[in-house]
Amino acid sequence: MKPVDRLLMRLDIMRIENLEAIIVMKSKRYQPFVTKVASFDFEEKDSRVMLLRSASTTYFPTDADDYLTYIKNIKSVDRYHPPEPS
Repeated sequence: MKPVDRLLMRLDIMRIENLEAIIVMKSKRYQPFVTKVASFDFEEKDSRVMLLRSASTTYFPTDADDYLTYIKNIKSVDRYHPPEPS
């Protein structure tokens, strides 16, 4: 399985389960951010994903509430676990 396919699978699980994800982009220009996965775009040769701003995030790559990016630009996807309240 190609790395892009692994990322796509993880993103799709986050979308189906309605979970927040921590996304790390390949570019050092972006810091890791918490997001929700909205949808996918398979129209072009390379698949893209629509990410939504999460209430849990302090950083998001754009000023808008959504961000469309190629899956190949993502380095890793992990489930976000909010901190336990004190």
